[in-house]
Amino acid sequence: MEIYRFDQGVCRTVHKYDSNFLMTKLLVTEGITHIGCMYIEPGEVVGYHQATVDQLFIVVHGEGVVRTTEEDRTVIQKGQAAFWKQEEWHETKATTSMVVIVTEAENMRPEHFLQLVSES
Repeated sequence: MEIYRFDQGVCRTVHKYDSNFLMTKLLVTEGITHIGCMYIEPGEVVGYHQATVDQLFIVVHGEGVVRTTEEDRTVIQKGQAAFWKQEEWHETKATTSMVVIVTEAENMRPEHFLQLVSES
């Protein structure tokens, strides 16, 4: 499991086309990509399972705990994203209400754009 940042502190300012905003690119993929939005309430769990393909779990609201093993628990919060490789076992438990964008695809490379926070 890898934890990445995408909060405002690592964004780039965009001024092209008379724009003024902050943006972080999230990932590069090859082939078919599935993107979904999850709403996880406090105490709810995304059960322990293997990722069927690479998965980027992008927290846009709230906080929870992610794990790959019983001993490997990491707090994850708004502005962070967990990356699990295909076949990696993982689980998520919400400590507050969470809104999460989940992206699933083969051969994802979030390290091209996101800043690594931790790795286990």
